[in-house]
Amino acid sequence: MLPIVETNGKTLYINSNKVTFPYKIEQVLILKSQILILLDSCIKNECDNVYSVNFDGTIGWRVQSRKYLSREYENKKLTSYVGMYVRKETNLLQLNDWWGGRYIFDHNDDEFGLATLASGKIEVALGDQKKILSPGEQALIKEQSLSVKEVNILPYTSWMEDRLYFFNEKLESIMKRMARWYGIEVCYADLGIRELHFTGNVPKYTDIEKVFDILEFATHLDFSLEKGKVLISRSKK
Repeated sequence: MLPIVETNGKTLYINSNKVTFPYKIEQVLILKSQILILLDSCIKNECDNVYSVNFDGTIGWRVQSRKYLSREYENKKLTSYVGMYVRKETNLLQLNDWWGGRYIFDHNDDEFGLATLASGKIEVALGDQKKILSPGEQALIKEQSLSVKEVNILPYTSWMEDRLYFFNEKLESIMKRMARWYGIEVCYADLGIRELHFTGNVPKYTDIEKVFDILEFATHLDFSLEKGKVLISRSKK
């Protein structure tokens, strides 16, 4: 159940919890298990102004001001962000800064945080832990620990070219993205199917059954769709 969220200047109210930020709250995005906050950057003020807030009022993570190399002054300056947007079916978060930059990363809204950077350079912080992400790197936030690893960004940014890419990926993970794309519910005939790994890519069709036809041919599984719910079972053919 989503919480009741209100804002008043610098203060965010989540049910009975209150969180106060150093700057006025400009934008709020309520997701399944967290709230994304963009603070007013105060006319190019050099502030860290993108936060993730848990429903209990604690700070989950934050994206800090980006350092960029000024061509005019040949030194490093800080720039805050002036806009953010989440494409709900993919959970792709885009940050825009004062200098026209676009810093795109995919974040997972499940029991752990996952951020994969596609362009630019950002710093993700969890408490006192700080990691700078470069394109092709992924930050994992789990159990109050922050780690970074290199990944293939295609599976996380494939919506840009309307294709779904997966590389030795669990079927459960693949179908989570399919569920976001098409707004469907996924069920499995047996739990072992979720652990199967696959590599490939499929185009995004208006008719989801065309996608299932491709997947059935490639995976030797049956995808049965009825009233917005797909049941995946082992093929008997």
